[in-house]
Amino acid sequence: MVRSNRSKRLLWVGYERNGRERWMGLGPLHTVSLQEARERARKARGQLLDGIDPLGRPKGRTRPAGLRSG
Repeated sequence: MVRSNRSKRLLWVGYERNGRERWMGLGPLHTVSLQEARERARKARGQLLDGIDPLGRPKGRTRPAGLRSG
């Protein structure tokens, strides 16, 4: 999907995980080719099939002290 935000046009892929809709940016349209965007989307779908959230935090990365989810 291509979304336009005033002067920026970005490529996005949408998915649902745990009942929550999520959108992952694949990159700016002027930088990322359609072939590369398709490859990135394919990898994200593969991660979902393996039970991995493509937008999940890397292991060992936590929130700074004092911040709560909300």
